[in-house]
Amino acid sequence: MIEVPTRRGRARLEVAPQYTSLSIDDRLQCTITDEFVSLTLAGRRKPKRTSHRLDGAKLAVALAFPGHEVGLWMEQDGIAHRLCGVEPPQLLTDGAFRAWREVDRLAERLCAVLAARGIGGRLATEYGKGQHRVLLADRGDRLDVFARPLFRERPRKVFEIAADGEVVAGRRRPQRTRCSPRFDVAVTGDRLRLLGHDGADVARLYLPWIAPEDRLEIARRFDDLLRQAG
Repeated sequence: MIEVPTRRGRARLEVAPQYTSLSIDDRLQCTITDEFVSLTLAGRRKPKRTSHRLDGAKLAVALAFPGHEVGLWMEQDGIAHRLCGVEPPQLLTDGAFRAWREVDRLAERLCAVLAARGIGGRLATEYGKGQHRVLLADRGDRLDVFARPLFRERPRKVFEIAADGEVVAGRRRPQRTRCSPRFDVAVTGDRLRLLGHDGADVARLYLPWIAPEDRLEIARRFDDLLRQAG
C-alpha cells in the first residue's frame, strides 16, 4: 500500500491479489479487477457509482505535462476516456517537491501493476486541461495521440508515429505515409508538421486546445523517437 498527499487529501493505492484500489479520502474510490473498473464519487446526497467492463479495453496511467497530475484513462476501439485524476499539492505548500516525487512513485507503481495484470502498458503523458486533454500513449516502438475532435465528447486516436518513420494520420480515413529522421519535427501555430525526405510536409497534426509549450514537447517526443531509430 502506498499513501501520498494530494491537493484534495491523502491518496491511497492498495494492491491485492484480486484487485487494485485507488482512493482519495472519502471523495473517490476506484477499484480495478481483471474484468471491471468501478468508480465511486462522493456526492451531496448520495454517491455516484459507475462501472466499465474491461472487455478488450486497456487502462493507461498518464503523468500530466508539466504539472505531474496523474490521470487514469481507459482505451477501447480507438477512443480514450479519462476516468479520474490525482492532483499533487501546489508548489507553494510545504514539502511540495517531496509530495510530487511521491505522486510520481504512485503513478509508476500503478502503471506497473496494470501492466503485470495485462490490462495496462507503459506510462503515458497527458497535456492540456479539462475536456481538452491530449493523451500521448507510449507503445515502445511508436507513439499514439488521442485528441478530442470538434463536436466529440471523448478523445480519439488521431495520429500515430512509429520509430521506423511510418505515420498514420486521421481517424475516419486514416492516411499512411513515412517521414525521415534526418529532418526535425516542426511546430507552426497550432500544428505539428512532419517532413519527408525532400523536406516537404508528409503529415500534420492539428492540436489547437493545448498550450504552445505542450505542442513543442510533443514534437520533441516525436523527434526523439525518430532519431533513436535512425
